[in-house]
Amino acid sequence: MKYTSPILFLYIFLLLTGFGTKGFSASPEPAHAVLRIAEKTFVEGEKVRLGELAEIHCDIAELRQRIENTVIGNSPLPGKSGYFRRSNIVPALHRRGIDVSRIRFVIPDTILVTRSCVIVSEKEIEEIVRNFLSGALKKKCPKAKIRSVRAEKEIVLPAGKRSHRISLPENVRLSGKVPVSVQFLVKGSPEKEIIIIAELEIRSTALITLKPLGRYKPITEKDVEIREMDADDIPSDALLSVQDVTGKRARRKIPAETVLRKDLLEQIPLIKRGDIVRLIAESDSLRITTLGQARNKGGRGDRIRVINLDSRKMIYGEVENANTVRIDF
Repeated sequence: MKYTSPILFLYIFLLLTGFGTKGFSASPEPAHAVLRIAEKTFVEGEKVRLGELAEIHCDIAELRQRIENTVIGNSPLPGKSGYFRRSNIVPALHRRGIDVSRIRFVIPDTILVTRSCVIVSEKEIEEIVRNFLSGALKKKCPKAKIRSVRAEKEIVLPAGKRSHRISLPENVRLSGKVPVSVQFLVKGSPEKEIIIIAELEIRSTALITLKPLGRYKPITEKDVEIREMDADDIPSDALLSVQDVTGKRARRKIPAETVLRKDLLEQIPLIKRGDIVRLIAESDSLRITTLGQARNKGGRGDRIRVINLDSRKMIYGEVENANTVRIDF
């Protein structure tokens, strides 16, 4: 019986079980991470990070986090696209101090990156402004109404939770064209601010002529009506009730559909220039009556010049009726 050396026996055992090959032959170390990126992908933030761009397989948590936070460039504008190359990725990892020799890349040479976005339409912007103004007018100016709100164009915002802030200029008059500031926020950060012009009106009433009125024509109730209209179209000295035109006449020709103003009318003269009138001056304990001559015409309540026929002095008084002028005393 031949003797077999224990060393030879051990060597044969290692060869048969495979340990010899594994133990004595060199092989490359396995990759620590695998990065897969599609040819087309979407991002949301202002920076393009590998965490958004790539599918990362890595069991080492700290390394995976460093790879995810690696920035390879700026994102396109919301809704726009841009190209990145494979050559942009390796240097970015190097700058983070990551050993790229232990990473396996499954990446195309060119990657199309599109920034996700949200589009806010003109109609939606107008509705936002209308809702705000409805609440503001109810508190500050209940008589005001919204005539129109117009947004010029849609706006494009980054993807994410959206909110907005709306404000009016301080001490703004809630009538006519009013600028409304609308600020859009995404994830709580301001992104875009626009100005929308809203047209508001305050409704009020005024006295309107129903037909043309000739010069010196006395005004009657049939000549006018009270009409509701935009307060901006009503002059500050407009007449507001039928009582305001009682006993008055047109100072000059007045077209139909005219808002009547004080300067368009005058009292129907009770006294004409040259009329002989009675002058009355009185106090609590004294009353003086004499005759005078009117130097100009006047209606009830008008102040006119008169000459005292006794003293021949020019004095002023208020027309009381067709033959009496009350003198200041």
